Amino acid sequence: MKQEELISVVIPVYNIQEYVDDCIESVVHQTYQNLEIIIVDDGSIDQSGKKCDAWAGKDPRIQVIHQKNGGLSEARNTGMKYVSGNYVGFVDGDDVIFPEMYQKLLDNMRETSAQISCCELKRDTNFSLNQSLKTLDGYPIEDLEEQKKKRRVLSGRDAMQALVYENHFQVTVWNKLYHKSILDGISFEKGKYHEDEFWTYQVVARAERIVVLDEELYGYRLRENSITTQQYSLKHLDLLEARAKRLAFLEQNYPELIPEAKCNLRFECIRAYQFSTLSMPKEMAKIGRRKAYTVAKQHPISYADYKKLPVGRRVWCGLSRISFPMTCYIRNWLHYGP
Repeated sequence: MKQEELISVVIPVYNIQEYVDDCIESVVHQTYQNLEIIIVDDGSIDQSGKKCDAWAGKDPRIQVIHQKNGGLSEARNTGMKYVSGNYVGFVDGDDVIFPEMYQKLLDNMRETSAQISCCELKRDTNFSLNQSLKTLDGYPIEDLEEQKKKRRVLSGRDAMQALVYENHFQVTVWNKLYHKSILDGISFEKGKYHEDEFWTYQVVARAERIVVLDEELYGYRLRENSITTQQYSLKHLDLLEARAKRLAFLEQNYPELIPEAKCNLRFECIRAYQFSTLSMPKEMAKIGRRKAYTVAKQHPISYADYKKLPVGRRVWCGLSRISFPMTCYIRNWLHYGP
């Protein structure tokens, strides 16, 4: 297997000293070795930064950038400034990747002339690397020829539809390999929660072809104090802004996806209203509900938008047009969602 193509891997790190070694080790020992590993220490106050520096001292492919804390988006943006490879991947510093991930993603990208190559993720609370580093303990690697049978190739338009329909195509940035040409000029929005939601649809829109591999090659670590497991708060409402921006983008570029996107945004508003009521202190809950209701009113739906949805979703869409707040209270009372 020729490995002349350089893959740049951007790893943001912030106060994850107990996980960062496993993450870096899993990247360093990829079967595809022509890597440029860019670690951005985003102002860690624990031992994370020192551990990253120690790895850089052992492997010349690793470059560590230390900066003041600016958040995940800022760390990824900083990393992108140092990228020199034609292919780019992102790995979160508390996760791990399976040994053949980048080799398989690049193989599929080359064989299908795709600009984005994706894999599935494995969720777990713990991933341990064995000494041989040929596999992650408990998760054997499948033969390359076998995995070819599990892939599907999407046009850029089909991939956008899969993203909007949430149909086996995740919005997450880290289970993918990208050709750098489609990333130029697209930054992660600073200070935003759900930063992937603001970014991914813009990148997908630039791709002519995307290959999706039905194989778990990215290890997503479940931990209590991670961003995705934090209690619902006002910053989670950034998702509504991201979906509204995506809807505006689709209205200009993918008009056939507007009905589903509008209904998708409506249900996110309903969920946000429900979560605000159930999970936030009284004063913050008022702000959250007001925000969700305002976004829903700014993006009205009609029967034509939801008439093709399953019966249950049609009912909720219809009720939300009559009384949005009452619909949310009924759902909470029935323990339906969010």
